[in-house]
Amino acid sequence: VFHVLGFVAWVGGLFYLANIMVYHRRAIDHATSESHIVPAVFDKIEHGVYRKMCNPAMMLTWTAGIIMLVIHGMDWFKVNLWMHHKLLLLILLTVYHLLLKIQMTKLHQRTHQMTTLQFQFFNAIPVLFLAAIVVLAIVVLSMSAALLFIFAKVKQPKKGSNQNNASS
Repeated sequence: VFHVLGFVAWVGGLFYLANIMVYHRRAIDHATSESHIVPAVFDKIEHGVYRKMCNPAMMLTWTAGIIMLVIHGMDWFKVNLWMHHKLLLLILLTVYHLLLKIQMTKLHQRTHQMTTLQFQFFNAIPVLFLAAIVVLAIVVLSMSAALLFIFAKVKQPKKGSNQNNASS
């Protein structure tokens, strides 16, 4: 539960932060000498979202995930290759998290080079990670449950077979 809550908050925070950066860039593009305060407000909001939402949610996601891996053990991890793919996606999401920090700092220092359109594309990345990770987890878990159900049905003794063996 903590892992899922952390992941949802993390991706939501990253999406929100990247969305704020789109508007921040627009504010910088349209800033006049009288409206220099608007980009400063975006700086404050971005740092707050990053520090108070994204970082704690990322730490909760990774901590709960590592605890679950330790509980399941290395033998489980070795045979569940889907988990390797999920970890790769989480590592890439962490890299994206750090790239947001770099872009946020560049916006704050006004040394950014990304256009508003590039920020809009950058904003879509957490949604792609969310979709890939959730689909991977749900599909694998659904397939596992279906296989367990099928296996249980195949291994289930036929009605009357125990009675025939007991009476002979």
